[in-house]
Amino acid sequence: MRISEFENITVISCRGRIAYRDEAEALSLRASSLLKQGRALVFDLSEVRELDGAGLGRLAGLVAQANQLETPIAFCGVTGLVRELFQLTRLNSVFPIYASVEIAVRDIRVRLHPQQPSAFPLEPVAPSTLL
Repeated sequence: MRISEFENITVISCRGRIAYRDEAEALSLRASSLLKQGRALVFDLSEVRELDGAGLGRLAGLVAQANQLETPIAFCGVTGLVRELFQLTRLNSVFPIYASVEIAVRDIRVRLHPQQPSAFPLEPVAPSTLL
């Protein structure tokens, strides 16, 4: 697990496996702590080769926690076995999944900072009349 910041969003890059015991537990504890701090999270799973039920459960729990805290969370790099498991369990319809870290970060930034209307409302100006 490698943690980095990308445009004020925490990116957690996972490698190897997310499975019962140490891996799933460590990931869950660290991510949960970041969510409690109000940090938006992107999980890069492009280097994850193994994912079991415990790992899926931890990821689902993190999504639930993020939703409860109203903190954005996203996943990217979902390929191979991980993609198959997401599809089999239908978690792909629950987890926000993106093609890359950059796309996930861009979407989260838009959700965190939607276009604000102008502080000064604009009023239509009547066309001038010709004399």
